Amino acid sequence: MKIYVLGTEQFGKMQYPQSMIDQIVGFAYSPFFVLTGMLVTFLAAWTGCYVAAALLKKHFVKAGYIQFKG
Repeated sequence: MKIYVLGTEQFGKMQYPQSMIDQIVGFAYSPFFVLTGMLVTFLAAWTGCYVAAALLKKHFVKAGYIQFKG
């Protein structure tokens, strides 16, 4: 996560070997890993919304506190 926020200069301050920095940066900015991360994030968000809607329906709609359309 640091590489996206602080940039590659942060790894130089941590005294990693240059070969390791190049490898980490290569993985971090590789289209495969970026797209995989975006896909995993999307699936996790979608699953969280699905679970939240199911819990709302199970607990609050059944009890009559809220009305759920969907």
